[in-house]
Amino acid sequence: MPTYPHLLAPLDLGFTTLRNRVLMGSMHTGLEDRLRHVDALAEYFAERAHGGVGLAITGGYAPNRRGWLLPFGSEMSSRNVARRHRTITGAVHDAGGKIALQLLHAGRYGYHPFSVSASATKAPITPFRARELSGKAVERTIGDFAASAVLAREAHFAQCLFCKSTLLSACSWRIKSSWMLMYFPMKLPEYLKYSSKGKSSEYLKYSGMRS
Repeated sequence: MPTYPHLLAPLDLGFTTLRNRVLMGSMHTGLEDRLRHVDALAEYFAERAHGGVGLAITGGYAPNRRGWLLPFGSEMSSRNVARRHRTITGAVHDAGGKIALQLLHAGRYGYHPFSVSASATKAPITPFRARELSGKAVERTIGDFAASAVLAREAHFAQCLFCKSTLLSACSWRIKSSWMLMYFPMKLPEYLKYSSKGKSSEYLKYSGMRS
């Protein structure tokens, strides 16, 4: 009897079905950061799907500019970017796989002067001190996560992954951590209801995302 008898069996997730349980974890290759590299990134993920990966996960995409990992880094915040990324999802689907988008806010680890966090702290890996987020800015950040999830759906990604570790650094550092970890999952469904009801255009307009 095989050690993992269900590894290559299909998996029904409700919203989509994976051909197997083989997962390619997220790796930030650097190709995510420039739209001119989308074709190369599509080829990269398609090769993994051809090799048998059931679900691939992208490198981290910021929900807004202040969440960048580095200057002009990967960001899912406009319909133009979403449409361009259909090249990637289409290549993976043609190879029989599925792909999920990882939404990641760098928080105080952002290597740029626009970084924000729940407190004005500086990470050891960057020379820039993050600006402290206000309560309103925290809520706007949650809205930006939701809007990016809407755009990921328009780009035909199978699903979005929200990194807990980046929430800790972006919106819930130190004292605010317990509050933010509870607040984020409570508020996110409220913002995402527009997407589930087919109102993505209205939501993107409400959130201020670019078309």
